[in-house]
Amino acid sequence: MTRSQLESLRAANALPHTLRYDQLAPYHVPFDELCGGRAVEGELAHWLAHRGRVALIGPSGSGKSSALAWVLAHRTPENLAILRIPIALADDDTVKTTAGFARHLIRRVIATARLGDGETGNLRNRAADTVRRGGDGRRRSHSFGLNVWMLKGELSRELMRSGDEFEEQISAGEVVEGLQRLVELFRARDTDPVLVLDDTDTWIARPHDRQPAQLADAFFARNVRMLASEIDCGFILAVHASYLDLAAYREIAPRLERIRIPQLGRPETDLARILTHRLEIAGLDVPLDQIFEPAALTVLANTYEDLPDVRRTIATAASAIRLALENDDLDRVTPAAVRAAAAEGTADGAGS
Repeated sequence: MTRSQLESLRAANALPHTLRYDQLAPYHVPFDELCGGRAVEGELAHWLAHRGRVALIGPSGSGKSSALAWVLAHRTPENLAILRIPIALADDDTVKTTAGFARHLIRRVIATARLGDGETGNLRNRAADTVRRGGDGRRRSHSFGLNVWMLKGELSRELMRSGDEFEEQISAGEVVEGLQRLVELFRARDTDPVLVLDDTDTWIARPHDRQPAQLADAFFARNVRMLASEIDCGFILAVHASYLDLAAYREIAPRLERIRIPQLGRPETDLARILTHRLEIAGLDVPLDQIFEPAALTVLANTYEDLPDVRRTIATAASAIRLALENDDLDRVTPAAVRAAAAEGTADGAGS
């Protein structure tokens, strides 16, 4: 491999590790393929279609959001309405009280309905395959999937008409009744809602602060309990591994279907497959051993074994390419470049 090809790989951003949620699905290599069986994506798809209340468990960077995004893009029945409810940046009232959470949920659903009603043409275009152009100029298509319910204009309009009534019901203390009425409104249109709360593990981003644990404990004690016990609706909830010790989680866990994100069983082989897939997404048909020396892949696998964080490992690989390019004598990534990239990431707090 020549340096110009290595430069093309970096220019194509072939190893992105800071992806938005709606970008994740095409880059994901299913754990069920890497590890065998159907313990992750297969289980998610099963419970998605059967109103399951799912705790998707794993540390930050393990692949929870990617696995979920892949399933939602590829394995979602058309009768489901996937309602993604961001919660990580919500205020304390939203996290700690059922009324605040219900109000936040309904406002998010109404906002999404308004988007579906007002931008139907754009949404239909997004429903088609999205085409990306790789570094070699060739085109690659990837289906991202779409919430089909957003194209049902009457459902969107009925949700918007009912928004004020939902808020009044919640303000009157009828939280469960208001949320159940929301569910029934979807079902009256032959659509089954599924709530997705995939970002609650970001509360742990401040490891020396007690607040993330307090937020998570309150959220499980009040809102997850309410959803699991009172609302006839499926949901998928990201659960950071550290939350497993919380009293509120332990109390509600028996009511949840628990799916654990596994560690890669063959790190060197599995990471090679993940990296190769990302090169394919970028349109770079270059064998991986022309980019990384074999020993460099071994070192990369060792960094994963030291800290099983796929996102961090991809970031290390991308940084190693940059460091290799800074050395005029290199035309492939060396073990030394991977070690330097890993040390750089540790110093910068990457993957924390």
